[in-house]
Amino acid sequence: MKWFTTTAAVLLLVSTYTSAKPIPSSTIPTAFQGDWINIAASKARTQACHEIRESSYSDVGKHYLLTFTHNSVEHRYQDLYLEDVRPQFSLKTAKRLQGKANQTYQEAGADMDFPVKRGLKFDWQLQSDGSLRAQHLKIKTFYPCPAAQAEG
Repeated sequence: MKWFTTTAAVLLLVSTYTSAKPIPSSTIPTAFQGDWINIAASKARTQACHEIRESSYSDVGKHYLLTFTHNSVEHRYQDLYLEDVRPQFSLKTAKRLQGKANQTYQEAGADMDFPVKRGLKFDWQLQSDGSLRAQHLKIKTFYPCPAAQAEG
């Protein structure tokens, strides 16, 4: 009986430790990660993405570029740089992210203060044609930039 009690206690300890390490709720699925731009035409999109990367992401021209990382979404549009940080998901599937995030922003030439907007809603949806739909933004549809090594 002592062996059974000891074994049960060890199993309980191991299962508690394993279940105590949840996947971070703010992790963005890899299907979303990377650069997305508001250009549908493949050749023009490839060229624009290449030029933006060549400028170290400092000049997006008239385009709107989104960069999804594992834990944030960066927005580059004209002279603005915004970043959605600490996303909190109310819905998280392989093709849809919905919830709220805090957002920092900076205008080109401004001082380095980053005011924070709290609790901004987002709704990102991967479409069957490979595009990304953003119901919450003025520009609604984005397309994936080719991977940097595939630009050649």
